[in-house]
Amino acid sequence: MVAKPSDLDLNDGPARASRLFLIDGNSLAYRAFFALPTDMATASGQVTNAVFGFTSMLVNLLKDHKPDGIAVQGTLTVAVTWSGNDCYASGSLLG
Repeated sequence: MVAKPSDLDLNDGPARASRLFLIDGNSLAYRAFFALPTDMATASGQVTNAVFGFTSMLVNLLKDHKPDGIAVQGTLTVAVTWSGNDCYASGSLLG
């Protein structure tokens, strides 16, 4: 069943107390790319400064603000791999 706008209680205490962060992924990746040196690269030469910067800013946002949820919009493709306690990310911007 789909809720109608009249069925939603916008004064619901838990919903009002929840914090959802909406992130413009393109802007964050663009900022990360130009904020960090382009010599950050893999052994094969793949530039990683935007991925590193994007991930760092996202981790800091989660750590500092502890939102109840996040939504990232954009044409950013990221692959995340976990190994023990370490997180490895790789990604690219799709034009």
